[in-house]
Amino acid sequence: MTSLDLQQFLEKFFGDGNAIRWSKYVDSAPNDSIRVSLEPWIRRLQKQQSPFCLPRVNATSKQTTWYVLCIDSREARSIRESLQAFIGPTYAKFDGEFATFSSTDQIDQLCERHFGSLVFRLPIVEKEARPKVVTLLNAMMDFRDRDSSHSLSAIKPIGRLLRDLEMAIIAINEESANQIYTEIRSRGRLSATNLAFLQVRVFSAFDRWAEIMLMPNLNDLLNVRRPNRISEQIATAVYRQLFFKFEESSDPAAAIEAFQREGMRYQSLVRSTDGFHSADAIKFALLAAVGANTPNRNLAERLLERSLSDADQSWCKSVLAQIVADQPAEVVAEAIGAFDLAEIRYNEGSFDEAFALYIQQTPTYRSICRVLETAVEIDDSQTAWKAIEFLDSADEDVRATVLQRRVCTNQIEILTGILGQAEVGTPKLLDSLTAWFACVDSGSHAANLNQVLEYGLRGWVSSPEFNTSQAAELLRKSRMGIAAEIIRNAVPIFIREFLVDRELERENKPIYNALIDLLVYDETIGSDDLTAVEQLIEAILTTAPSHDPGNNEFHFAVDVTKHLWETVASPRYLDWALSMLDLLIDTGAQQHANLTPVMVAIIESVRPWIRRVSQDQWSLLELLASDLGLTALLEGVRPEETEEKTVGQESNRDALKGKSIAVYSITERIARRFGQLAEQAFDEIKIHYIHDKSLTDRMKSLAKTADIFIVNTWDAKHAATIGIKQSRSAEKITIEPPGKSASSLVRSLIDSLGSIS
Repeated sequence: MTSLDLQQFLEKFFGDGNAIRWSKYVDSAPNDSIRVSLEPWIRRLQKQQSPFCLPRVNATSKQTTWYVLCIDSREARSIRESLQAFIGPTYAKFDGEFATFSSTDQIDQLCERHFGSLVFRLPIVEKEARPKVVTLLNAMMDFRDRDSSHSLSAIKPIGRLLRDLEMAIIAINEESANQIYTEIRSRGRLSATNLAFLQVRVFSAFDRWAEIMLMPNLNDLLNVRRPNRISEQIATAVYRQLFFKFEESSDPAAAIEAFQREGMRYQSLVRSTDGFHSADAIKFALLAAVGANTPNRNLAERLLERSLSDADQSWCKSVLAQIVADQPAEVVAEAIGAFDLAEIRYNEGSFDEAFALYIQQTPTYRSICRVLETAVEIDDSQTAWKAIEFLDSADEDVRATVLQRRVCTNQIEILTGILGQAEVGTPKLLDSLTAWFACVDSGSHAANLNQVLEYGLRGWVSSPEFNTSQAAELLRKSRMGIAAEIIRNAVPIFIREFLVDRELERENKPIYNALIDLLVYDETIGSDDLTAVEQLIEAILTTAPSHDPGNNEFHFAVDVTKHLWETVASPRYLDWALSMLDLLIDTGAQQHANLTPVMVAIIESVRPWIRRVSQDQWSLLELLASDLGLTALLEGVRPEETEEKTVGQESNRDALKGKSIAVYSITERIARRFGQLAEQAFDEIKIHYIHDKSLTDRMKSLAKTADIFIVNTWDAKHAATIGIKQSRSAEKITIEPPGKSASSLVRSLIDSLGSIS
């Protein structure tokens, strides 16, 4: 319900047919009885804190009837129980049934139009019961509000929690990710091994490489079948903790010696490397190839063909050069067949090469066992399908023998889980995103469809047949039940593929729009979802945005921002709202859309909790209003500063005098806006801005010389972040703000003043 809809709804509800009139409420003084009694209920509706309770008084009989309005059926079921428990038939004529609407009653028709059938009516028969009912309704709402966060988390299915964990990782919200992981662990639904995989996933997302190395069950993880992504993340941790120091000192010989001394226990991590994308994991695999008892030059050279930065390429070449130049090339006797060569590669731990050789053989019991084992280790959909086809091509008796072996049936189950199932136990290769959506809508093998999407999406999107507009329409398609749940839980997979792991592309805008729709209309939208919406809006407005009358993307961004803020308006999300308004201004939205409604919505929302707006948030709000020429809207809104607070602020102005501050944020507008706020708050500071995606010489130099270095980890690349931290001396101040916005950066700087001399 928009602000206009809300205003019209209230005017009509407190209009004809109701002795309580809206005009009387609006014109009343703050301490008038009508204002005092209605204010809490009006505020709930304005802040979209459902369910909503509104009173109606019959002008003739003076009987009061409370209308309880719900936004969905789940909420209606819940509030019905609360109403029966708190009010029941004792104080009102209420039997738990939905209201029966009169076709001639305009208030009934108004409620039905906006809330459908999800409306309860509580007629208060006894005059003496009216104040008691108000007290009980207040108590009921207070209880529900205090218990809502616990209740919602308690009923979240495990699939939704896993989805929320991925959203926290995408939003780079470590606190949220840890809380969700703890909740998942407490459910007892996942095995110890899968929980360990999740823990690795969380640690790696926030560069907690030392924590991975200190995991008490790390040895167990090295000896079990792991998803390729987990192997890559552990390999990255091992390289970072044990071998990166040799890269820093440019000593490849020492790195190889260290690997032969300490790294052999991690050899199982690189049995398959084709799926590695992390530069550090690739460098670890290269060390393993060069440092093996018999160096594997072929594998090392193939690893050098990966997409690496110039600095990484230079280091890798210096490592490869450690293989003795005149070492005789591997000679394979003519008598050694392809199967024997495959066995050699298998024993070397080069499963990618071994699989390619095994799959060329006749499907015998022995070759099938090897194909299944190596396919499981390689862990991708194409390899899984080739392995299943190889099994199916064998003679029936050979196949029967293989299926009698339990380890083989377990491997087939794993490969089938990667591929999906046409029916129970029958693998089916989904060769396109369209085919995946068809499975979602048909309800077939729904249990593992999001896992199938994880494995297949990158390949499907890279296919020449992939159609962005068609995919967007399929994402937007109206669904219910399990199908809707699958799509909601798949949102982070799509965001990671189209927004995080690849460059922004104008052609992908239909996907961005569809994902925004899915997030906006999710009934349990949270802070990490809001961050994702901001990222998606930024992607749309920074890739040749359209402002045509029939497709004005600036209008769309403004409408989304206003709608979401009206949905979540609270002190907790004010930074997000200000950051969104800053984004709209930075992208020139005010030239193609009216931003005044967004500013008005923010200002009106903060009035009830005006004292909870921090100094830096006020400063940013004033800057944004100034940019829009709307400073008049703030007149009389900001509370007067106390003399003590003003003196304290003035005393801080010299706290950073002469200091140099480096701020690293890939999003330039955030860093620049931080600079404006910091220069308002402190005198004679020098600010250096860094926006590079990789570690540069300038970044290293500033890391060594700047008095204060602010690393916006919510908006930074891991490699650069790590390089900055490692270049900073212990006495230098390094700040990692808890939020992405400019005001959060300033707040962290102010909070750190006590440690700055």
